[in-house]
Amino acid sequence: CREYTKAITKYEANNFSEQVPLKELHVQPGKGSWLCHHGVKHERKDLRIVFDASRKCNGISLNGSIMQGPDLLSSLLGILLRFRQRPIAVSADIASFFHCVRTPPEDADFARYCWFKDNDPDGPVVDYRMRCHLFGGISSQCCSVYSVWRTLDDAVHAGAIDEQEAVQILRDLYSDDLLRSYDTVAEAVRSSLLAKEILWNSKFNLTKFASSHHEVVKAIPGVACSEPLKDMQLDDQPKSALGITWDIARDEFIYGKFPEEN
Repeated sequence: CREYTKAITKYEANNFSEQVPLKELHVQPGKGSWLCHHGVKHERKDLRIVFDASRKCNGISLNGSIMQGPDLLSSLLGILLRFRQRPIAVSADIASFFHCVRTPPEDADFARYCWFKDNDPDGPVVDYRMRCHLFGGISSQCCSVYSVWRTLDDAVHAGAIDEQEAVQILRDLYSDDLLRSYDTVAEAVRSSLLAKEILWNSKFNLTKFASSHHEVVKAIPGVACSEPLKDMQLDDQPKSALGITWDIARDEFIYGKFPEEN
């Protein structure tokens, strides 16, 4: 469908993937794999292309052949509690999180996929390969989170941010979602701009800022890598904060109906 075609062609357009050159089409046995892909819809996001890296061929899958890595995610409960701790609440997320992290060129052939040439279903099928971590990869979460850790660690050693604040940012980051709270608007603006600038040094785009105080969000487009206003939360419409509805106007969490006990 048109939506799927638009989503998958963005991969090559954004340099997340590339068409395999003719001279590299042939790979030695055990040096490549082809992944099935499908679309996953989300009520608040564009269609996402997910690769089935767990599907087996001759008893072998990509996910079964690589290491997942440790769980580097911060405590979800801790992030939510700290988010409600102070009066100025700010949320943001890293755009295309997994796709911000490159994979080694020698690993690219293990993440091949097929698509129609020129997006024509009646045309020939050609080979593409991912150049970054993919949705569906068992190691994507760990590698991407570690890359953010390394970005903040490098910034600390370069003197761009003190260690305490770097730790606070990492502590309040759950995968690609950053939820923090502050005592003053000035501190919220300063810290948000600093986090955005440092993450951008590794091409992580911290975007879609929302806050219980509009002054914070209006101050964010002051950096060179700012996003368009269409990506800023300048209204009071409820939004999701780690899966929980956040009423920005009242700065309250809204919970659905709890299951009844038998």
